[in-house]
Amino acid sequence: MTTKSLAGILTLAAAALTTAHAAFEISPGTDLFLTGTAGFKYDDNIFLSHSGEKSSGIFDVAPGISLEMGSAALTKNVFTYSEDFVTYTDASSQNTQLANVQYDGKYSDDKLTLKLNAGYHQIAQNTRDVRLNGVIVHTDVTNVSPDAEVKVSQKTVLGAGFDYYNYHYTPAGFIDLQTWTVPLNAYYEVEPDLQASAGYRYRNNSLDLPAANSYDNYFNIGARGTFDPKLTGTVDVGYNQRVIKSVTVNGVHVSGRTESAVGFDAKLQYAFDEKTAFNFIATNDFGSAATGDSQKVFELSAGVTTAISDVLSADGTISYYNYKYVGSTRHDDYYTGQVGVTYKFNQYLSGRASYLYQSNSSNISVVSFNDNVFAVSITARY
Repeated sequence: MTTKSLAGILTLAAAALTTAHAAFEISPGTDLFLTGTAGFKYDDNIFLSHSGEKSSGIFDVAPGISLEMGSAALTKNVFTYSEDFVTYTDASSQNTQLANVQYDGKYSDDKLTLKLNAGYHQIAQNTRDVRLNGVIVHTDVTNVSPDAEVKVSQKTVLGAGFDYYNYHYTPAGFIDLQTWTVPLNAYYEVEPDLQASAGYRYRNNSLDLPAANSYDNYFNIGARGTFDPKLTGTVDVGYNQRVIKSVTVNGVHVSGRTESAVGFDAKLQYAFDEKTAFNFIATNDFGSAATGDSQKVFELSAGVTTAISDVLSADGTISYYNYKYVGSTRHDDYYTGQVGVTYKFNQYLSGRASYLYQSNSSNISVVSFNDNVFAVSITARY
């Protein structure tokens, strides 16, 4: 796709949006929106290689739909679908088409909250963990996540859920992962809009490499809600354990092992004023790499969003991750930083420009890399 053809698509989209009116109300409370994103980015290391970096421009056009039901009711449902067409200017063999399907449903009344999230997403993007030199790795992600909370007394809420994720990689060389999690939590109101919590989370990790199968136990206490008029979010801390299972493969016994650590998960937002908010994330947990290895994963992230005017906003995020591979000497320090501005042309059309920097520093030098990505895009929703 050329720059001229992309400009033509954007012109037609803008013309359609400015001449049309809300004609997609299927029934009261049910609306169908046409959505789309068209953009271009320049990536100076598309394969995230340690050396011999390959750069390319990338055109990305993703038309789609969004079906939204119950916008003013106790039950709300949103179904979205898009088809993503990706074209590389200097690596045409990596051109691809990707499907993305997502459903988000919620029911809420005074005593009961039910949520269901489910999706299927095709991703063509090398990452710190999933990459091959000269090839863009494809990942198919399937997830189903029902969740429920019930108010059992004036101050007490009980919650339970089930989160299932399946990761399938193409081409061969990576270990597919199926993981399911059962979180159980109890919340007690200690003051208005603030609840203390006690919880347990079980997570089972099944990989296409039997010797890498594991399960996790996380016992925690914490709090959620409004900590002061400007600070809101969730915090929990506790004992985290990973058990790598023993297994016998072709008559050979592979002994398991147990790892433990202090676990925590904090997601906080600070409202500096009416226009500016700061976000903070800190986690310490176990993970499963696409190589089949268990990992200890520490994350620290800070971000800001601010409204410069009614139509112009800016945002930025800086993050640090530390990955320690269980049973290996490998450890990675991964850094990302992103800044962007968004301009709202009207209620249907917005534009965005952004810059992303990412760097992986590892004691195994061949997996280290640096990457810069400059991007511009137009997003439509009608």
